[in-house]
Amino acid sequence: MRRSGRSSLASATDGTATTLTRCACRLADDVQWVNWRGEALHTRKDVEDQHAALFSGLYKNTHRTDTVKAIRYFTPELASVDNYWSMTGAKTRDGADWPYREGYVNYLMAKRDGHWVIVVSHTADFNAKAPSSTSR
Repeated sequence: MRRSGRSSLASATDGTATTLTRCACRLADDVQWVNWRGEALHTRKDVEDQHAALFSGLYKNTHRTDTVKAIRYFTPELASVDNYWSMTGAKTRDGADWPYREGYVNYLMAKRDGHWVIVVSHTADFNAKAPSSTSR
């Protein structure tokens, strides 16, 4: 499980289609993915499409490090994974440098057809900034 979590998380850090595909193969087709902005996606394809856009733009030159902090097995085929992440090299949506980010993500993983896949993902960004008063 730790190996599965690390490979599915850390593989998508260089913005290439190959590593993005490797990351997405660990997602269930019916995944519920809530990103750090609170936007919910409900299919693997939606997550793939959003990440393809991010890795071709804002995250193009990033490096992300992930550390699994805890795994709790509810059954032999269902587990919760707590993962701490940090990222360097990102850009903000307005194009400014975002040199360092860190956060936490919780994955609910299920064993399907002998492989662990992410069925639910909720992410928090510790460095997130509040929207400007003009965008509220």
